[in-house]
Amino acid sequence: MAVSFDNWRERFEGALERIEQYRNDETPDMRLITRWLMDTEANPYGFLERSYARFFESAEGFAGLLQIIHHALVDDGEISFVAVNGRPMIVFAHRDEIGCVELRSEVEVAIAERRGIEVKYDFIDGVAAFIDRQDRYEAHRAARIALGDLRRTKTITVDEWRVKATELDVAYERSIQTAP
Repeated sequence: MAVSFDNWRERFEGALERIEQYRNDETPDMRLITRWLMDTEANPYGFLERSYARFFESAEGFAGLLQIIHHALVDDGEISFVAVNGRPMIVFAHRDEIGCVELRSEVEVAIAERRGIEVKYDFIDGVAAFIDRQDRYEAHRAARIALGDLRRTKTITVDEWRVKATELDVAYERSIQTAP
């Protein structure tokens, strides 16, 4: 079968139509997650398993991801929102199965093994709470990066960096604990 420009256009336009349907889905959580996924600047490789994050590479892939999310949210419940060592994620597994899925990157696994750190799972209740947690996480991460830049440019001392980093981490943890 030859692939023509018209076939590509049809598939692309069909994907855009499906995405628009999910943006206006009758299920409030589906509308919310679709709009957030379309608007977020967060790296999908941070909040999705690698095989699902790749779906962001095309309209057809993104429509497919939304179909998977819709099926999980509406039909079978095989979706969990969980923070893995503090990093919020969308996982296509029931919460009882989370321990059977490796959700950390190879680097995270190596660091944890070297430091003897166990995996900590913090379940997040629902789409709105996940989005709130993810937004807080991204803001905290951006603040830590900016602080690291100050240290690298020697604008602050290492000791000042440690104090400020600890303050940022404590504030982030406190914001998570008091989140609605």
